[in-house]
Amino acid sequence: MGGRGVFAGERLEGRWTGMRERNSRRSKSFVRELGKEFRVYYPPPEFKVFIIANPRGRSAWGLNELLYDICVARVSYVRSAGNRGDLPLVKDPIWEVESEFALGGTRHRR
Repeated sequence: MGGRGVFAGERLEGRWTGMRERNSRRSKSFVRELGKEFRVYYPPPEFKVFIIANPRGRSAWGLNELLYDICVARVSYVRSAGNRGDLPLVKDPIWEVESEFALGGTRHRR
């Protein structure tokens, strides 16, 4: 009888692991595809689409995300104090998207 409980627990743990992996794939796919659409709808140079999984976003900004999985922002540039060039800045966030495909609604829950 005790063995049966162990096996059931192992099956349950395997099921949760599978669900976590599936939810992770869904979240990444959702972020990637929504980010693509945002880039079409909100083109540069007036807008910048920051996406967590996009290493190319590090160009002038030095980062690829702003607190969320996706952040679409109206951007501007100001002249640097030393007059060495323009510095980018976020003028107005348009969209801030955090994707969670988990049962508990948070990625920190274990």
